[in-house]
Amino acid sequence: MFTQIPAGAGNVAGQGVEVQQRFNRLYGSETLGAVSLGIGGQYTVHTKVRDELRISGIFVEPRWVPATPSSVVFPYLSARLAWQHMEGVFQFAQDGSTNGTSIGAGGGIALRVTRRLNLDAGVQLVRQKFGAVGALVLEPISTYAAKVGLSVGYP
Repeated sequence: MFTQIPAGAGNVAGQGVEVQQRFNRLYGSETLGAVSLGIGGQYTVHTKVRDELRISGIFVEPRWVPATPSSVVFPYLSARLAWQHMEGVFQFAQDGSTNGTSIGAGGGIALRVTRRLNLDAGVQLVRQKFGAVGALVLEPISTYAAKVGLSVGYP
């Protein structure tokens, strides 16, 4: 997973990982498509010079896959609600931690590898809100997360 968060006049890139369990076909029809639900955890690290932010959290992610004639390629729209914890280690400020939330929406594409395994690539636009980290007061931020990976589904 690759993300960016605004910091001062620029952006700070971060990398991370997420693990999720996806429950496929909570609802499905041949005309409307299918709805699935993912539940998981995420962890990212954002570093700029000697400052570091570590963000971890749990999330729920519903997806809608429209009906298509393909049995191999599945475009999707998704939403995400996450509860997060941020820890900051700073060169010139007090270290600290805070909790927050994020909400987002995005989309992507999944390619069927086997009956339960997909290659998944997607992007989400996310709005995050945290409290203060030490003396650093954080304003709500808008960012994105881009990810590529394997997803295991349970039909």
